[in-house]
Amino acid sequence: VLPGISDNYDLAFLKIYSAYYDEEKNEYAGVYPRKFPVFDGCENNQPRLGQPIRIFGYPSLSGGYSLTITDGIISSFPEEGLIMTSAKVSYGNSGGLAVDENGCMIGIPSMVNTDENESLGIILSMDTINSFSSEAYDYIESHK
Repeated sequence: VLPGISDNYDLAFLKIYSAYYDEEKNEYAGVYPRKFPVFDGCENNQPRLGQPIRIFGYPSLSGGYSLTITDGIISSFPEEGLIMTSAKVSYGNSGGLAVDENGCMIGIPSMVNTDENESLGIILSMDTINSFSSEAYDYIESHK
């Protein structure tokens, strides 16, 4: 918990050391990538109203182990740092990845806003994620 920061964001950092090791089978269940893909053209890529997006995650509906992908569009920018989408966001794919049609990350799916007619997913924008990263880094550096 980072005082003054954790309360403002629904985000966390994870450090991955290696692939998952299945102790029952005594084997690794995946390959830990040493290099991650970089997409050209993602710098200064601002989301647009009506833009197609795709959300990746592991919702509880799939048992939490199977990747699911949902498609939608950017429906609204209701307030600073939030993006509403028609793509389904549920328990498990929140915290996943939201990308545009070019594979560029636009944010992290966070929650579902429901009303009596329809539900829209809420994505934390890259601006919010970058603000969190900056504040968390500053806090960690000042407490070394």
